[in-house]
Amino acid sequence: MDPKVVASADRRRLGPEWTERFYETADRYGLTILDDWSKELQARYGIRL
Repeated sequence: MDPKVVASADRRRLGPEWTERFYETADRYGLTILDDWSKELQARYGIRL
């Protein structure tokens, strides 16, 4: 597969729209996303993941 196509596909999995879809899908299937650790890192060190 062309690397440019792969890179383009990877970009679709980033950003607020992807995050929203991720959480909606988890809710639909009754899954709990354990992301407290990443929120803690962001708050403590001022980083964005």
